[in-house]
Amino acid sequence: MDRVDISKVSSKALMAELSARGRRLGEDGIACAVESAGECWLDNILPLFHDWLMVRAESFAIEDFRIYVENQRPELCPVSNKAWGVLPSAAKSRGWITRFGSRPACSPKTHGHFVATYSRA
Repeated sequence: MDRVDISKVSSKALMAELSARGRRLGEDGIACAVESAGECWLDNILPLFHDWLMVRAESFAIEDFRIYVENQRPELCPVSNKAWGVLPSAAKSRGWITRFGSRPACSPKTHGHFVATYSRA
């Protein structure tokens, strides 16, 4: 592996590379979590998400659906919570949801960081 003197790399280029690397690692992590949750986890959770979505009148975060599943259908919870990350992109690609904005997360483990919100398309 070649070493790069980062003092000679612009901060903009460095941030772009770190951002791209972070995105790749995040996508790899989500794929790994979905795989460990079972290859048909997404196939099982999408119909339930669609039904849940059809009664939503207000914007929501994926954590709202996750909480619903944990309480109503715990057998559908993935082994890793990271698997939930694939749900919005799968639903957006099907034309079910659109990005609405963001809000502080409700789950205590997230320490109130902002999460994406969506609305029914």
